[in-house]
Amino acid sequence: GDYQEVLRQRLLPFLRLHRGQGFIFQQDNAPIHVSQATMGWLRAQRIAVLDWPPYSPDLNPIENLWGILARRVYAENRQFQNVAELRTAIERAWQEIDQNTINNLVQSMQNRIFQVINRNGGPTDY
Repeated sequence: GDYQEVLRQRLLPFLRLHRGQGFIFQQDNAPIHVSQATMGWLRAQRIAVLDWPPYSPDLNPIENLWGILARRVYAENRQFQNVAELRTAIERAWQEIDQNTINNLVQSMQNRIFQVINRNGGPTDY
């Protein structure tokens, strides 16, 4: 499928470049990611996949980053006339996200995991 093609074009070259470093691939549990076809493809490629709770956006800092991006793109209820305008706005918003924001999201992982453990797998403040 399309997802396996993206993985073939992007993930496999990365893994080949860094062969022997013991990477474990992480993805969420979107249906396309955990379908039998995708999981079979990943097994056939001998790609280790991290087990991930069924619904856990609070454990994935990229979800916060997408939220930051969306708030910037649609600030003040901004509307777009066409795909090109939207694409330009997304690219501009992405370029404006500073490295400190990304670092803070990554560094929050210890607290995220601590909260999940303390709340017995329940929702966190993230």
